[in-house]
Amino acid sequence: MHSGHGPTDSKEQLEKQYKALTSVLNEDETFNRVLLSVFEKMDLDASGTIEVSELEQFILHLSKRMGSNTPSSTQILSIFKHLDLDSDKHIQKEELSVFVRHVFQEQVKFILMKLKTLKNLPEEPRK
Repeated sequence: MHSGHGPTDSKEQLEKQYKALTSVLNEDETFNRVLLSVFEKMDLDASGTIEVSELEQFILHLSKRMGSNTPSSTQILSIFKHLDLDSDKHIQKEELSVFVRHVFQEQVKFILMKLKTLKNLPEEPRK
């Protein structure tokens, strides 16, 4: 639970996350390693593609870990259709790549916004 004393993410944590994400985004080899890791976690039957049920299980697990609301089956199907760029009812690694890159880019923007906000806050007195 958040006590109300200062931000939940320290400036140092945010800067670390920013550095890690920009590194992943700027280095193809690193991005491909991360992508493969995510893809393998999602591809539960190791078929080389992700089906709707696998995406659903992954999203439900992620939602639970993050403490966020669980999307409905309709929302998950909508996400699947957006990821399935060639509409073959399977998500290939290349299709997931577009999504993962977008998520990381959005995360970088979010971190920069939080860092900017932290810059404008008065520092808490050190004890």
